[in-house]
Amino acid sequence: MSINKVVNLFLLAIVVAIMWSCEEPSHMRLGGVLSDGIVLQQNAKSVVRGHASPGVRITVTTDWDFSVTTSASDDSLWAAYINVPAADNRRHTITVAASDTQTVVSNVLIGEVWLAMGQNNMELPLAGWGTDTIPGSKKIIEASGDSLLHFFMVSPRLGYLPARRLDGVWLEASADHTSRFGTLPYMFAKHLRDSLQVPVGIVQTVYGGAPLISWVNSDLNKGDKNYSVEMDLIAKTESEYEVYRRWLDSLPYIDIKPVNGIDPLADITIGDEYVNLSLVEATYWNKIPVPGYWENHGLKGFDGVVWFVRTVDLPQSWVGQDLKLYLGAVDDRDVTYVNGTCVGSVTAPDQFSVDRIYDVPSTVFRKPMLTIAVRVTDDRSKGGIIGMTDGSNIRLENQKGETIDLEGMWNYKVAAQIDGGKLILMNVKEDVYEKRPRMSLELSPASPSMVYNGLLSPLAGYSFGGVIFHAGEADVWSPQTRKNFPDLLPKVIKSVRKLVNGKRETPFVVAQIAPGTYNGCSSTTSAEVRNSFPMSLAGLDNVYLVSTLDLGSPLTLRPPYKDIEAQRMARVALKHVYNWDLGKVDCPAPVSATCANQIVNVTFENAEGLRLMTEGVSQFELAGPDSLFYPAKALVTAPNVTVFSHMVTEPRYVRYAGQNCSSHTLVNAEGLPSVSFVMPVE
Repeated sequence: MSINKVVNLFLLAIVVAIMWSCEEPSHMRLGGVLSDGIVLQQNAKSVVRGHASPGVRITVTTDWDFSVTTSASDDSLWAAYINVPAADNRRHTITVAASDTQTVVSNVLIGEVWLAMGQNNMELPLAGWGTDTIPGSKKIIEASGDSLLHFFMVSPRLGYLPARRLDGVWLEASADHTSRFGTLPYMFAKHLRDSLQVPVGIVQTVYGGAPLISWVNSDLNKGDKNYSVEMDLIAKTESEYEVYRRWLDSLPYIDIKPVNGIDPLADITIGDEYVNLSLVEATYWNKIPVPGYWENHGLKGFDGVVWFVRTVDLPQSWVGQDLKLYLGAVDDRDVTYVNGTCVGSVTAPDQFSVDRIYDVPSTVFRKPMLTIAVRVTDDRSKGGIIGMTDGSNIRLENQKGETIDLEGMWNYKVAAQIDGGKLILMNVKEDVYEKRPRMSLELSPASPSMVYNGLLSPLAGYSFGGVIFHAGEADVWSPQTRKNFPDLLPKVIKSVRKLVNGKRETPFVVAQIAPGTYNGCSSTTSAEVRNSFPMSLAGLDNVYLVSTLDLGSPLTLRPPYKDIEAQRMARVALKHVYNWDLGKVDCPAPVSATCANQIVNVTFENAEGLRLMTEGVSQFELAGPDSLFYPAKALVTAPNVTVFSHMVTEPRYVRYAGQNCSSHTLVNAEGLPSVSFVMPVE
């Protein structure tokens, strides 16, 4: 080689080195569910995604000899689809590389992945919530260790627009973590693990108090005349929301994703020193009625930390006496001070139904005046000081039983907002929250598409073996949501199927909501929602309805028998999704109702051995053209039930278990209860 060629090559190397050193940093990072512990759906194509500078090339390489290269788009997002082989019970790695960095994702499992979505009945953890407990949960948690069963608990978030990131972490089933897993999805996953003997992953997306309209994607809602006006208003608010998001992103924050069994919200202190040194200034704060949920009084859709302060003038005779503070239930956690001294706290999660009754020693007040300051932290659904669970007033009480009523207007300030997996700090002294960019429409879990945008949209392209769904309780309370429920349930299913990457008709196993008191056992409000499930799902392929009519519990807000519900859902999945020969696993359900000579004949499927548990007790009712239902007699001759009432001469509708607290009376040979229903008579 000539000297000139050597010099030229040397100069070229220098130029390349200079160009490399001048290249913009990639800022490559992972996003979505791509993190250590991820479970991928076997025999499928699944998306992995993240963020990087626009134009940066990203290479994704797996240890099962698959590689793909993609580039970050102008909005700094990148995504790549990887082919996933059959499950093998091994721990794999995925390497994601840019020009200047690479990240190795470890403990990658290949198996069956299910999406668990819904409201509080899907979320109710094994550790329970106050009076909502799970029988035998302690033993279940202690025995829950399984390194091949992983959960990704999506941090709750709402959104006007489809979210660009998903907050959460993959956690192995263990005594440190399982207590916070949703009982229903955990027990379902355990049944799959024990049966299939492959790794199982659950992506848990739940939002308490969110009606179905919030789970439907924007495209479907825009075409619904019932919501078109609200969807137009949301569209006009999108630019305001972008400004608000940028403002949130500019503030300091604490990462609150749970890791290694540590509760990140248990020991926070936000504004404590300032509030307790500046109590007199609280008289200038905003006002809010207590007791009550803050969502109803200016903090719509808000999750985070709020300070409540109330100054009380005492009779002179109370000085020198120990007092009791009856604060009542707080949703969700509290730390309570009197004259700057902490008199009590409940900082464990999910204690929203536990009354706070704290001792106030006489040493904390030398004068006939005291100031109560309560730091309330709520990380999901509604928040605030809710009041005594027995209906009595929140109050101060002295040793003689004399009381001072504390209900009324309190002062309040926002100290932090929870957004996904972040606790965003807002300096109380500087009143940061009051300086926020304002929006003409506040976020609310009841608004169309808000939960879909915040929780589901970031899962686009991720592959699932199926979906388990338990929701509908939030639709009970409004006549409008009850009326729209039958149309919305299929739209939720369509929204998810369009979003995820999987079978053409992703399997759905749907739980009918259980009987409960709601606004009274003699009412039919929850039964209207419950009984609309069968007809609204009729004709949908690969959708399976599970009855919980025998699992209601009028003494608790959420029925505790999630293990039975999970077993039913798992057996349905094993038979219909995985083609296991398990015999009869489906609950009886009506197929048709015909009338001849005032007698209605209801034909059922899954009806082998169909019978009434107690002769003469049917819970069947008939209604004529006036839609007024009357009790009816029923005779069972499987697969048919003959229904008759002297009060109805022109039967137009037939229903079964039509009251809020109705229980099951009709079962098949397997002991499975029929779904409750209302249907027209042909």
